[in-house]
Amino acid sequence: MTCGIARRTFLAGAVKTAAAMALLPTKVFEYREQLERRGPPKKVIVIGAGLAGLSAGFELTQAGHDVTILEAQTHPGGRAFSIRQPFSDNLYAEAGATSIEETHDLTLKYAHLFGLQLDSWDAPPELQDILYIRGRSVRRTRGIEPDLPFDLPPEEKKLGRIGLFNKYAAPVYAEIGDITDPNWPPASLWKYDRMSYTDFLRSRGASPEGIARMSVGSTWGDGLATVSALMVLREDASLVSAKEDFHIRGGNDLLPRAFADRLKEKILYGSPVTRIEHDKSGVRVVSRNRTEHHTFAGDFLIIAIPFSVLRRIELSPSFSAEKQKAIDQLPYYSVVRVSLQSRKKFWTQQGLTGDAYGDLAIGNVLDISLGQPGPRGILQNRLLKRQGADFIKVYDSLSRQEYFAIADESRKEGIPSVGHIPYPVSPQEASAAGQKSIEHFIGILPACSTDEAQIRRQYDEALKEPNFSLASVKGIRADIHAADTFSAKRCTELATLLRAHSTWQCPTLVGLRAAASDASSMAKDWRLKYVPKKWIADWAPENDIFMKDFTLADQEGVVRLYRREIELVGTLHRGGVDFLAGTDLVRPYIFAGFSLHDELELFVQAGFTPGEALKTATCNPAKFLGMLNRLGTVEKGKLADLVLLDANPVEDIQNTQKIRAVIVNGNYLDRTALDKLLSHAATSASTP
Repeated sequence: MTCGIARRTFLAGAVKTAAAMALLPTKVFEYREQLERRGPPKKVIVIGAGLAGLSAGFELTQAGHDVTILEAQTHPGGRAFSIRQPFSDNLYAEAGATSIEETHDLTLKYAHLFGLQLDSWDAPPELQDILYIRGRSVRRTRGIEPDLPFDLPPEEKKLGRIGLFNKYAAPVYAEIGDITDPNWPPASLWKYDRMSYTDFLRSRGASPEGIARMSVGSTWGDGLATVSALMVLREDASLVSAKEDFHIRGGNDLLPRAFADRLKEKILYGSPVTRIEHDKSGVRVVSRNRTEHHTFAGDFLIIAIPFSVLRRIELSPSFSAEKQKAIDQLPYYSVVRVSLQSRKKFWTQQGLTGDAYGDLAIGNVLDISLGQPGPRGILQNRLLKRQGADFIKVYDSLSRQEYFAIADESRKEGIPSVGHIPYPVSPQEASAAGQKSIEHFIGILPACSTDEAQIRRQYDEALKEPNFSLASVKGIRADIHAADTFSAKRCTELATLLRAHSTWQCPTLVGLRAAASDASSMAKDWRLKYVPKKWIADWAPENDIFMKDFTLADQEGVVRLYRREIELVGTLHRGGVDFLAGTDLVRPYIFAGFSLHDELELFVQAGFTPGEALKTATCNPAKFLGMLNRLGTVEKGKLADLVLLDANPVEDIQNTQKIRAVIVNGNYLDRTALDKLLSHAATSASTP
């Protein structure tokens, strides 16, 4: 699977000349027939239920071997993961690979074998891409070379991008050979693995501007200067013979799900491996769930996990020095994907594919909903560290191994981690690992409970529940039990640790307040006129995916939980923990903009002074971002976005809602202008 659509299209154009075609390998990948077992069945342990581990387990099972797959996550697929919530109309976005090349025959084989529907992943040829280079926006039509603002030498200017490729890169393909050969690459190609692709082009005579022109739209790592030339040449060799890209209808993670359906009880989820032992008699693998360790013995072991995770597993005896060096030093690059749903695919109405490539900090943008039915669409961008990522956000679905692997990489790259805490990780561990902020108080209450072990067992049960709504109920019941077994002493001890590691808290109390409130009163909130009707319908208790299976006892427990979290905020605040204001917009009865004022009121209710509450939304965020010299306070020389009030919020926090005017980006918006914006928002919300 890949996401290199633009490069495949470019390569197709680059090799139209007979001379170039003669230089490129033409053999298509071939997959082998089913494995044939020779001798008695063996017991095989596989670490990792990504596509590599699943396909290995499937083939070995088909051949009659006894297979056990240990997966740290609670779902199969690894990076092949399709995000379906919170998108509307059954839309989904790919968090991993977006398309399958025509030459990826093994992936296509399994898709056909499991009866999965494949759809084309190519935009209509009449639509154009957008290139934004050095401050200039250019539309690109397939097959037509656009004029871009590069200061190329006269000879290179005549060639264009395709000509540059044919001059500097294509001749080398005569050396590449058969990339499907198990013994590939031969020693003669190792020299290309010792140089970056940028160095390769430079060695071939390309100018700096020519290299920059050839790099437009690259999605390789942290840039072509950081990627092995041989890796790029190999990938290009496979892309050249591909005429079409595909994706799996309904989401690419249907492929790992299909594997999992056939392997069933052979996969043990929530089983991160901590130790591997091996000798002449076989292998032993130790895995850990939340409370216990389990040992699995086998004849053979297949390790199908990233090296960034493998680095944290204890091995006895250890790998060879060279192998361990590769495991320790193989680089991985950080990428953040942001998906934005729109009511209509407005880009197609403008004659555009929705794909944009360039040198802006937002990275490349793709229409990730290509081929999905309905008028709505999703645009997705991929933001790399080299393009200016400030944080790595972690989520609660990660395993312990994955979380700490990310924490290690975060420290190495100098990019702080923020966000949720995975349920198998305690806030004490996350804080000590360097996580800069914890959102929604995840894990905080259990750490303050006298019955933490039981609560973590409840979380285990929730994670194993396949029904999302029922899993939510089980998780909330664990939180309620934490609230009912609260220890002020343990909370004070936690505050000391969080303060020592400068771990900020963003509790989003307003979301829990809505859950603890009477639904009939919330349904009368005057701010609902600014909310789309579909959202309002989804927020009804009988439709809310978080609450629709609540019992009366659950609802009463949520009220206790809410009150306890208010108390907890006050305790941590008095213990010197820093706080940020946030609202978690996707939750029911959270109103964009308005709910921030509600959150400030809840901070005051928890024991903050109005001035301290104001800081959670002004100077505290600036301090957290390391931008206090530019933001956060009203001082000469700082950015002057201001909210002008009719009354002093330091005297009464509710005065933050008495807004007279706003100054934003140098524009003064008086009350009349603000009311017009609100009116427009209400009109938009009422439009289907």
